[in-house]
Amino acid sequence: MSSANEKLPAPGRSGAGQGLAVIRPASARPHDLVLGWAKPAGATVGFRQPGSRPEPRVLTYRGDGHVAVFARTGAGKGRSCTIPWLLRMPNSAVVLDVKAEAYHCTARVRRERFGHRVVVLDPFDVCGGEDALNPFELIRPDRIDTDADALTELLLDGRPQTLPDPFWDNCARAFLVGCVAHIAATGKPGHPGQLRDLLLGDDVTRSIAVALDEGKVEEPVARREFVTFLNHEREKVRTSVLSTAQQALRVVASDRVVKSLSRTTFDLELLQRGDPITR
Repeated sequence: MSSANEKLPAPGRSGAGQGLAVIRPASARPHDLVLGWAKPAGATVGFRQPGSRPEPRVLTYRGDGHVAVFARTGAGKGRSCTIPWLLRMPNSAVVLDVKAEAYHCTARVRRERFGHRVVVLDPFDVCGGEDALNPFELIRPDRIDTDADALTELLLDGRPQTLPDPFWDNCARAFLVGCVAHIAATGKPGHPGQLRDLLLGDDVTRSIAVALDEGKVEEPVARREFVTFLNHEREKVRTSVLSTAQQALRVVASDRVVKSLSRTTFDLELLQRGDPITR
């Protein structure tokens, strides 16, 4: 763990308004975030007289603010911060663990010692996780329009404009909102795989036109966006809008990813209630 410099609160005393404290390792409380070893004031390079080694102290954070760790690749962020925190802190946690290192080192402890339900979303089969999360289940029946808009924004993931003219991205986004709303309003739990099938079918324009003619598009925002899409000039506009919208579906191109998004295997309210869960 990295060392803290000497400009820190005195041992056992909290930093003014910062929630920091330099304490003995054994004095750390369960919810203290241990940041690293505290380097004593006046530390020098070289040999010390026997018996002059100071008692080791750790720097902890007891506040409720955000903490960020910045270091180069391979510097040890996982082994020095993430894994130790998960091994000693009983708090609920959401962990982005691409290589599954934190899972292999901490899952058993969090299950057996802290009583956590460990949820593993593993669409690429890195560690054999079988949990799934369907974002369409977050769409509320009485707020389909606003929730479909929010889910579309997640699919786009803050992606910058693909073309200098924002017209194409704006039209594609509106069309995606309509597609998401249409799937969510069918009365059955939709999922991203259905969105992929709708937009990557053989004849998307015809499928949408038939659904409108047969009265199968019930959600107002979906009907409005579908009609807008069909009213675009076929060759110059409609094809480009569809192509731009399809770019957002690259995230669900893999069947493994679709499978992990097709259902939800855990209670989504666990984190909101503060129940013990590690995801």
